[in-house]
Amino acid sequence: MTTIRYKGFDIVAQPYQLHATGRWTIDLEIWRGGQKQHFSLKEDHRTEAEADARCAGVGRRIIDGGVRGYSVRHLQRRKWALLRWAAAAGIVLVSLAAVAGIAGWIWLDGATGWAEWIQAAGAF
Repeated sequence: MTTIRYKGFDIVAQPYQLHATGRWTIDLEIWRGGQKQHFSLKEDHRTEAEADARCAGVGRRIIDGGVRGYSVRHLQRRKWALLRWAAAAGIVLVSLAAVAGIAGWIWLDGATGWAEWIQAAGAF
């Protein structure tokens, strides 16, 4: 099993030897972002090395859109996914900073700190 990186995808060659003929199949997976797609061709090769090389070549052609009927469109990285994730993380961090700032201000505001704040809130 051989893995190569191509245009942000991982192509995993998974040829296996056919018992009846001793030849090697063309089977591969293409991974991106934790998702995968399995592909198989109805051809075989004399050696595992030949099959590995063919898997890598076929994988690159699939990624480039050059193999009719085979696609990795659903594995494509969405343009704004990282930006949305960063924005959400920023909102969470700002919220946490605001809460920590308020808590720090309350604690430092008086000599008794939390006790005064809790009494003022009517908890005692």
